[in-house]
Amino acid sequence: MPERRDVSLRVAAAGLFFACAVLAGTSAAAAAESKRSLPAVRATSPPVIDGDLSDACWQDAPKADGFIDPYLVTPPADATEAWVCYDQTNIYVAFRAYDSQPDKIVAQETKEEASLRGDDVVCFNLDPFQTHQGTDRCLFIVNATGVHSTEIVIGRALKTEWKGEWKSAARIGTNGWTVEMAIPWAMLNYPTGGQPVTMGLNFVRWQQRTQVISLWSYLGTHFNYKLDGHWVGVVPAPFKPQFRFLPYVLGQAGPHHLRGEAGLDVRAALTPSLTGVLTVNPDFGTVERAVEGIDFSYSERYVPDRRPFFMEGESFYSESTMVGRFFYSQRVPDFDTGLNLYGKVAPKTSLGLLGAFDVGDRSDYVVRTRQQFNETDSLALSAIGRAAAAGHNQVFVVHPVWRRGNWVCLTHWAPSFDSGRYLGDALNLDFSYQGRRVSFGNTYHYVRPGFRAENGYIPFTDLHGNYTWMTHTTEWREGPIRLLRLAPMFREEQHFDGRWFRLQPSFYVFSETRSDWGVNLNWTGGRFEQYHDSLFGVQVRGRVSDKFHNYSLGLQFGRQGGEDLVFLTPAFNWRFGERLSVGVASSFLSHGGRSQQHIFSANYDFTRAWSLGGRLVVQTGQTSGFLALRRTGYAGTDFYFIFGNPDPAQKFEPMVTVKVVKPF
Repeated sequence: MPERRDVSLRVAAAGLFFACAVLAGTSAAAAAESKRSLPAVRATSPPVIDGDLSDACWQDAPKADGFIDPYLVTPPADATEAWVCYDQTNIYVAFRAYDSQPDKIVAQETKEEASLRGDDVVCFNLDPFQTHQGTDRCLFIVNATGVHSTEIVIGRALKTEWKGEWKSAARIGTNGWTVEMAIPWAMLNYPTGGQPVTMGLNFVRWQQRTQVISLWSYLGTHFNYKLDGHWVGVVPAPFKPQFRFLPYVLGQAGPHHLRGEAGLDVRAALTPSLTGVLTVNPDFGTVERAVEGIDFSYSERYVPDRRPFFMEGESFYSESTMVGRFFYSQRVPDFDTGLNLYGKVAPKTSLGLLGAFDVGDRSDYVVRTRQQFNETDSLALSAIGRAAAAGHNQVFVVHPVWRRGNWVCLTHWAPSFDSGRYLGDALNLDFSYQGRRVSFGNTYHYVRPGFRAENGYIPFTDLHGNYTWMTHTTEWREGPIRLLRLAPMFREEQHFDGRWFRLQPSFYVFSETRSDWGVNLNWTGGRFEQYHDSLFGVQVRGRVSDKFHNYSLGLQFGRQGGEDLVFLTPAFNWRFGERLSVGVASSFLSHGGRSQQHIFSANYDFTRAWSLGGRLVVQTGQTSGFLALRRTGYAGTDFYFIFGNPDPAQKFEPMVTVKVVKPF
């Protein structure tokens, strides 16, 4: 009977993939405005960045209008217009966002460079090398009160002196709101040579009240950057090398130790497209690290790394696949010296060199290059390694990407070695169709028994199989339901000796209502090794689009890993006024015993930069926490006064840390 059920599940998976193909044929998106163009126009005089669009330069700048709702492929109810021009110092951008209900425009975030999720925002997207790759795009986002957030090519740490400082302002009026931006060339990576070039660009608007995104150059619902707009005839400003220094001094006192430290970070813009970061004796004790959950898992849990050194270029070095991540910076412990060099060595050639060295003990490194052949096809090569007294582990990754229309094929093939001895390889071959409403795909993957990636996150080895999935998404612009997404999936894997490893169907339903409630339902069943699982889940979320005021309750129940399981997860986040934010997230797990985890966090903003906050993590067998008074995240000197330890993996210790970071 078990074998017959296994075969039936595999037949069902094949049927699912066939059904996806049939549905996809009926959901091709209608033609829309894509690959639009604007001429590059120099500003005769710079605008005053105050949100008032009466400046003379906007009369001469080319206008981008006719924004498209990518889901309906029609103009949204409220139109948007944008303008762009430049001079030798800045790129200037303006938006006019019409709104028939201006009293319902949302702008809650007041801190620069914080997430603007849940606000009305506009975004200027710039692809200086016109590679049509997500990792080569710069995003400049502004909400309706002029607060801005930035995402720079490949990734950049949050310190203003490193990310770069730009200006934005906004005004809310009787028929909507307006925005002005001034973005210095000095904070960008761009082509050199003094000749006119074409850059990729787009203008995007998010209207919070209707939950509608609209774009000037239509990219589809999956944001196919091949369809980006073009900014034609741009002559970038001459480049001047830049060097930024961030030295720190630190003192720490506790019951069992007393220490003082000093270190230095250096960031050098060597060319307009190549950046180097050097860190000497870095200290990560002030970094508020992510908390690992207590939910049952057959594998090690993935925990994101928030150390600033690894945030520089993070999106270029690390990629997630079905078999895991071949580079996982959490594997690298604290080190003495680090070097990170990344950027473009040619318009279509990217390079990254990252090394962390603990002198006399170990070295960890990543070398990665990517060659862009055209707007859809590329090839990336990586070498990831750890050299220590016990040996030298190396993983090489070959990663081609191919795309034709809505069809995408990407591969990761990775052999591993130990001091030159071949250990085995891993493969991730993903083939998918990305439609407007229906998407589906299949990933064939394997990890050989001897494969080892000491600086990677590979949850399981000795397996091969397929992961088949489909999503069907429906959005409504009117009525009680705003979004409904159905996602059946099937995963089947075997050991290399023929034994079953996993044979699991699953089904997910995601829904959001017009009144801002979210309900998620899911079920996972089948077998994992010798266990036969059946796990149901439901989560209800209130005010899902409001990051400052929301609450949720999740429940999982059923059988997993040979035990009955009940997992309850209530959570609550609320901001009182504009300064005090409080969050509570609890987990109650009953699975072969009982365990609990409670995370309490609070923060009070005295000013934009000064705040008092902390976190308390209480879980079965351990308590950790800290309280911090700090000035951080903006231009100027950073101060930290911390009682306790921001690392949730460490038990609470009544120690005091004082740290000062002085940029110059």
